[in-house]
Amino acid sequence: MVKAKRAFHARGYDRVSVADLAADIGINPPSFYAAFGSKAQLFGEVAQHYAQDQGSFGNTISAQAQSVNEWVTGLLNRAIEAYTADDECRGCLISAHLGGGSAAEAKHACKPFQQATLEALAATAERLGHARPPVLANTVSVLMAGLSAMARGGASADDLRDALALVRIDGA
Repeated sequence: MVKAKRAFHARGYDRVSVADLAADIGINPPSFYAAFGSKAQLFGEVAQHYAQDQGSFGNTISAQAQSVNEWVTGLLNRAIEAYTADDECRGCLISAHLGGGSAAEAKHACKPFQQATLEALAATAERLGHARPPVLANTVSVLMAGLSAMARGGASADDLRDALALVRIDGA
C-alpha cells in the first residue's frame, strides 16, 4: 500500500499505469488485478489510507483549539509542514486529485474525503463559535487546497508561511 500511495502521490493517478504499479509493488500485472481488482480500486484504498493517516492531522488540532484563530492558524501551519515534508510527495493527495485534470475515477474516490473534511471543519467552526461555520469551512478548505497546489509546484514552507501572513479570519 505504501509503494502504491507514493506512486499516486508523486506522479498522480493519470500518470501511473498498472504496469508501473505492479513494478513498484513487485508483482506482475495479472497478480495485480487478482490482488487489487483495478487501478481505480487500488487508488480508492490508497485515498482512504491517506485520509486516515496523513490527512488526519487536523483532528488533533481541531480537538485542542480554544479559538477560531488558534485553530485556523494551527491547521494551516500543520498543513504546510505536511505538504512540504517529502520532496517526492508534496501537497495533499486528495486535493490534487479533485481538480479538472484528474480522471473521473480519482475524483470519485476523493470526493467523500473532501465532503467529510468540510463537515469536520464546519463542526469545529461551530464548536468554536464562528458566526458562519460552513463559510469558514469552505474558506479553510480553499486555503488548504491552495497551499497543496503551491507545494506541489515547488513552493517552500517559508514561501507558504509568507503567503499566510496576510490571511485574517473574521467572524469569530
